[in-house]
Amino acid sequence: IKNMKNLDKQGMPIVEARKRDSIADTVVTEFMILTNSIWGERLKSFHEPAIFRVNANGLTKMQTKPSSHDDLGVGVYAWVTSPLRRYVDFLNQWQLICSIIPKKKALAVDKKKIHVEIQNFEKKQILYYEFQKLMEKYWSFRWLISKTNNSAEFWKKTKSKRIIIDAISLGRGQFCLLDIPFTFKLMDLYDLSIGEKIRVEVEHIDCLDMKLKLCRA
Repeated sequence: IKNMKNLDKQGMPIVEARKRDSIADTVVTEFMILTNSIWGERLKSFHEPAIFRVNANGLTKMQTKPSSHDDLGVGVYAWVTSPLRRYVDFLNQWQLICSIIPKKKALAVDKKKIHVEIQNFEKKQILYYEFQKLMEKYWSFRWLISKTNNSAEFWKKTKSKRIIIDAISLGRGQFCLLDIPFTFKLMDLYDLSIGEKIRVEVEHIDCLDMKLKLCRA
């Protein structure tokens, strides 16, 4: 998180826990769900296609046929509230306008175009997710290096510079660092119980090749 106090850090990353479940977050979230549900009902009654978010058995997908969103507890749900952020919302808003203004009805987007946009969105979501994970990994490595007061992309343990950090067991030799979103394996600790905490030490870091070597401290 960037703020004015961090401007003198010369590019050194700052990690802060995101505060969730505030009153403001809850109000905004609930009103967005309400709005998307109400407008989803309007799109459902329109005789032209729209893009609906459907959730059942823990799986969420996008389709032109309206159905319930079980996780949110609503009968119909469509992304409509963020047209500047997602093209899906823009399309749904356009279909809404066409359903409300009779003169616009002839300009409604056809079903073929809607299906193409659903496919395009799903492909882009995969790319966005992969890029986000890559950036999280890179800045996690940079943050680890910054614990030794360095701003660099390469680091190696020395007698005077060591990085020791807490991790938690996910089971079967899989671990996650507590302070940053990074998972790794230590197969010699395969039998460690889930939730058990350990201390690990960084051997070396290469931010460009995305390599990080850890061992038990």
